[in-house]
Amino acid sequence: MAILLWAAGPLQAQAPAVRTMGTAVVLTPPGMYFMAPRWSPSGGTLAVSGPQYGGIHLVTYPGGEVTELADEPAAGVNLVWSPTGEYILTSVSRYVNHRRRNALVVFDVLTGARTHLTEFVAGGAGHAIWDSGGQFLHLVTKGGKHRQFDARRELAEVEPGPFPQARPVLTPGNQIVLLDPAAGGRKVIDSVAGRKLNLTVSPDGKRIAFEIVGGHLWVTAIDGGRAVDLGAGSRPAWSPGSERLAYIITEDDGHRILAADVYAINADGTGKVNVSRSAEVFEMHPHWSPDGRHIAWDDLHSGRIYVQEVR
Repeated sequence: MAILLWAAGPLQAQAPAVRTMGTAVVLTPPGMYFMAPRWSPSGGTLAVSGPQYGGIHLVTYPGGEVTELADEPAAGVNLVWSPTGEYILTSVSRYVNHRRRNALVVFDVLTGARTHLTEFVAGGAGHAIWDSGGQFLHLVTKGGKHRQFDARRELAEVEPGPFPQARPVLTPGNQIVLLDPAAGGRKVIDSVAGRKLNLTVSPDGKRIAFEIVGGHLWVTAIDGGRAVDLGAGSRPAWSPGSERLAYIITEDDGHRILAADVYAINADGTGKVNVSRSAEVFEMHPHWSPDGRHIAWDDLHSGRIYVQEVR
């Protein structure tokens, strides 16, 4: 697979490096194991999963109060907040005759009510995308059919309207494609060779970051350009301004993780900073707050959620 070449110039003007303010604060109590924190659009709540991404809990910030929203296996793997913070979209799993089935579900954050967008099927159930205002949710099924749901009408299905900006997704076949039924379906984005993981789209919709299994972390423009090698790293998370990423660098012996730290870096590869700097905590799954002033992560061993103030 070819690497795209950019005609000229960096991704953007170089931004200053991130600075940490004080030490990270522990948000959740001991004895409760959580992982993969995701900030709500307001920044007042984090959605977290239990062990192996099971279930969804809501944790207030800065108070740390914990409430359960869902208990299904793997509910935290593909968790996405709606732009208004009223809903959480995710996939949930169940096992039928020892075979895993998946469905796309939307949870009402206030009431806990759930709406199934799809039935339980083998493999992926499709891709769902919120529009920028948070009123409509667009589902593209495995067969490529476009369905639309209106959040203001309790997620009632309505006639499909204009599809939001084409959204890059990672297919089971290891291709990055632009998902856009209005433009005839899918457009493949050529990128770095290798098996890809953890594809994430910048908030401005212009760039993507992903990791290569056994390789490095990369950033590239959605509409074509030079792929920027950020070096060793995994679990990328964009800053709200789309100019930086938080991610982790781990050390292992081939069987277990021996150390992990959260780093921040500019999207052009400059300004790399160790944000966590801790030998005792094995930081995982960083996520940037919507105001850009905090980064949350979990500790691999204790399952406690940490929040670090940054500038």
